[in-house]
Amino acid sequence: MRLEEYEALIEGARNDAKELNRLVGVLQASSEPGLNRLHLRAKSLLFMLRRTAAQPAVPTLAAPASLRPHWLSELGIVELDGRPLYRYHLSDDAFRRLQIGLRQSAPAFLGEPEPKLAAKFALWAAEWFRRCYDGSGRRWQALAEPLGLDPDAVGWTEWADKGLRWWNIRPLIINRTHHRLAALARQGGFPIAALEGQGSGWAPRFLERLVGTLLSRPAEDGDAAMQAANDVADELMDSLVPSTWRHTEIRVLAADLALAVLRWRRVAEQNGVPAGSLVSIWLDEHHPKWRDDMPIRVGTEAGKALIDGLVKTTERTPVGSVAKIERQLFVSTDNWWEGIELKLEGLLRDARGRAVASGASSEWNRLRLFPSGEFARYVSGELAVADPDDDGMWIARQTTLHPALNLTSAVPVSVELRGGAQRVAGPFIVHGGDAVSASVRVFEPISGEDPPQAFRLIGTGSRGYGPDTVYVDLPHRWTCEPRSPASRIECVAQSEKLGRRLWRVQGEASIRAPDGDVYLVRTGQKGEERDCLEFVGQLVPGMTNLDVDVPVFLGPPKLELRKGSRRSAPLSGEIRWRPRGQSAWLPFAGSMKPGPCEFSWRDAKTGHVRDRRDAVVLPDRFRIERKPQNGAIDIVVSGWPGGVRSDGSEQVAPHCVRFPLQGSTRTSCSLELLDGSPTPVVLSVPLPHHAWIVDWSGAAVPRDGRVALSTINRYVARTDGRCELTAQLLDRDRRPVPHCFVTWCVEEELPLSTIRDDLVALLRPHGDIHASVKLDFHDGRNNFWYVQEFDTPLVVQSDRWRFDGAMSDDAPRVVGRLASEPAREHDLGPFDSSARQDGLEPPELTGDWLVYLRARERVLSAPRLVRGAPGSAAPEAALARAAGIADHAARNASLGAACASVLAAPDSPESRAFVRDLIQLALSLDGLPPSTFDVFLHLSRQPRLAATMLFEAAEKDVEALLRLSQGLPFDWSLVPAEDWSEAAATRFRFLIERFPDEVEVVAELIGSRRKTICEANPELAPHLEPRKVQKDLHTAANEFLNRSQDRIPETASPFRPERAGVLPGWRVGEHFWRPLDAPVVAARAARGRVTLHAYEIACIKDIGRRHPRWFREAYAIALGET
Repeated sequence: MRLEEYEALIEGARNDAKELNRLVGVLQASSEPGLNRLHLRAKSLLFMLRRTAAQPAVPTLAAPASLRPHWLSELGIVELDGRPLYRYHLSDDAFRRLQIGLRQSAPAFLGEPEPKLAAKFALWAAEWFRRCYDGSGRRWQALAEPLGLDPDAVGWTEWADKGLRWWNIRPLIINRTHHRLAALARQGGFPIAALEGQGSGWAPRFLERLVGTLLSRPAEDGDAAMQAANDVADELMDSLVPSTWRHTEIRVLAADLALAVLRWRRVAEQNGVPAGSLVSIWLDEHHPKWRDDMPIRVGTEAGKALIDGLVKTTERTPVGSVAKIERQLFVSTDNWWEGIELKLEGLLRDARGRAVASGASSEWNRLRLFPSGEFARYVSGELAVADPDDDGMWIARQTTLHPALNLTSAVPVSVELRGGAQRVAGPFIVHGGDAVSASVRVFEPISGEDPPQAFRLIGTGSRGYGPDTVYVDLPHRWTCEPRSPASRIECVAQSEKLGRRLWRVQGEASIRAPDGDVYLVRTGQKGEERDCLEFVGQLVPGMTNLDVDVPVFLGPPKLELRKGSRRSAPLSGEIRWRPRGQSAWLPFAGSMKPGPCEFSWRDAKTGHVRDRRDAVVLPDRFRIERKPQNGAIDIVVSGWPGGVRSDGSEQVAPHCVRFPLQGSTRTSCSLELLDGSPTPVVLSVPLPHHAWIVDWSGAAVPRDGRVALSTINRYVARTDGRCELTAQLLDRDRRPVPHCFVTWCVEEELPLSTIRDDLVALLRPHGDIHASVKLDFHDGRNNFWYVQEFDTPLVVQSDRWRFDGAMSDDAPRVVGRLASEPAREHDLGPFDSSARQDGLEPPELTGDWLVYLRARERVLSAPRLVRGAPGSAAPEAALARAAGIADHAARNASLGAACASVLAAPDSPESRAFVRDLIQLALSLDGLPPSTFDVFLHLSRQPRLAATMLFEAAEKDVEALLRLSQGLPFDWSLVPAEDWSEAAATRFRFLIERFPDEVEVVAELIGSRRKTICEANPELAPHLEPRKVQKDLHTAANEFLNRSQDRIPETASPFRPERAGVLPGWRVGEHFWRPLDAPVVAARAARGRVTLHAYEIACIKDIGRRHPRWFREAYAIALGET
């Protein structure tokens, strides 16, 4: 059939719901091209017809007007057609009279629901929610009070059911739960108080986000659409809705309103109307009463403005696009190993889907994500940056260069958000980063290999999984059998070392544990929501379980069931428990024997385990006290029926152990709670101790000990309470560098890997890989530790290479770079156990080499120049020739001359080749500090060369090049405006030379590169994309201090008195001058008015990192003033 014939059929059936429904089915099933538009057209006509057609009526509504109840006419209701109750537009007077009548009939509510009174109650309750609900009332009590009723004396659900049935309103059932109160609220429409008055600004933002997110998802109809909208609304509520409004009723109302907006938007779009303001105009013209279809009263300006705003909402980032962790399994014939891939792009949410740091956007315009807790033992430094969106939600952008890591599934991926030197949010576990302790682990292949060897974790335990084929990782003694004749099960791999097997499953698999527990895995399922058993209870304060994934409760916890985002209470018999180590499950009735235990959620029909959790339950009266005793501390336990013991302590009494305090660096003890069980409870109890640097096992780093940046993830600063930790930069002769220090606040524990970037920012800009940083706690004890770039020096002997220092890395390798080919790293062989003991026989080398030790992305030793046999002819490239000169002074002179030659003739082929080689060298560093190569130190003396690199590099490499400044005595803000202009002009001339007829295209490319640089480093915008600044410096400074003064340490400005002549006279305390001065001095330097010392450059970089919003704003203003 031709398109024209289908169009005619649709037009002819526009008033025939049955025929339209048939056509929708035909068009949906057809694969002919061009029918999608007609399918949408038929659906929109069917939708509008159903919205305006009368619903099947109950007998009361079907009666003639003369027989209709008189009270309906009194309320102004003339025609009954099954519409939502808000569309009867009850007047203020009618609402008042209806409430008075119900209040007078209050005694009748104590009995069985009478149809007429129930109908009046439903109509009044719907209107009450719209008119009076302010978010503060919950449940039926909110309706009972205005009617003068006792909320506990009325059968509210029966009254609501009968009342809504009288109006022919369908029950509201979401996630198999019947919502009566939400159904009444839904019939009233969105509350007025959420749109008008104080604190109402959340509603438009929440609804716009909801509509925008639903726009990004496939369109659905009917109950499926309501289900999807309800789930999205539930995910958004935590971050966008004030707690007083965070109720089921609001979630349902918001979902209903969003769906109504989407339906009318699609009606307009199906008629060719582009998204935006034209939608409202077109609907007003073609469907004048379209706003009446909205579950919101649009007679007010706030309501009308909201609806008009929602219909032009743009598609938003889907809620599912969250920053997450992907756990992986790699299987080969002789080895299995686990890993993760960081996918930190998108909304930042914790493992339970809650937004993080949602209130921090008022103070911070950028935060940085760092590893925390046990995860900090395996990865160091910044993982991502996070910027707030319009709704105050944080959007992460990954910055780590090594997103794939070997990491056991037992380690949770815990992170924290930091701004400057302080923690802003966290620690929290990233979405998908929970530790995996479940025995049943379900994977899908990452690639199309046959057989697959790389897998991603998609779930654990019993549930339905989307892929038709999954791979189930089980312990050796567990069995996996098909549950139906059509199912296919096969064991495809096993690891004797790990004691696990990998099964390929198609269909349904019944998995049985040795203790008899049964799990059910089903493939090819549409819904992949996981069944979760969750605890709600009082955790034991001041201590943790040694197994951090197992919570410790005072008294038995309550349990909740969660499926996806939906929560419910367990039914009778669904929850079982057992003491740990036993196989028999017991019914859980809220009481139990204290100790380690397991809980399971059993399927009522099949009996299989839907979810299982471990916990430790202690008696309600359990307490631990720490009592000082003359240079010692007693740990006293009460409320426990048995005794206690702990290694390294004196047993004072059955319930008391004693630890000495004199000079103690021990941060905690393992306390066993004895009760005759073979598996006693073991708690980690903090002890009073000196502030100290320790490794993760608790072993103290000796006083004056060295810590290397390459192994810093092994160490943690621990304090007994709150204490400051200061780092002071020392030069290679251990002399303090003026004004180069930083202070952090340590609250009991601070992994040094978390502050690694701060230490790098302090250490590397000095431009000397032999500098160090002295760590000192502010506790008056004068205990110091030293952080250095490297900790394992290479010792070159006549016939052996030795690397002094302890190394715990499994597979370090010796690598090197030929001095005349510095951008290429060569693998010179492994540094195995025999080499550690006897030294390494040097390989045969030709020419001069930089040799160092590497373990994956970490460089373990300082690069050392090793001379090999005389080389062949000198390299042709200018950079390679200069870098290959052995004498330091001669090499620097040659590099300086080469850089000057590039700037003197930037358009020559030799100059372009030099810049390309320099870019390639910068991109090849992979953990080496830039100051390893002398040529990068010339960037601070020749800033135009640095700017030229950004314009000549590939767009994807701009951010990596911008990071060069982090390891050099140089900052991008110090590059003069004329250098940026000349760098852009050089690139323009090169492109025009190649494409002489494409001036507009070339200009657009240069503009795009300017924009790319500004997006990666916004403080450069005044040079590259200048705009008029609207405020003055003092106004901006006052705004900065108002939001940040509590985060500014009392530190003198390094720019005074020497720079006082070019600085403003701030009208605030001198301890604020350091951050206030820095961007102004940077602007003066960029204009060529001052020449800076190295410590001043370090200060400028420090303020730019700590206060990026202020620095960017003040720098732009100061440039304009200059």
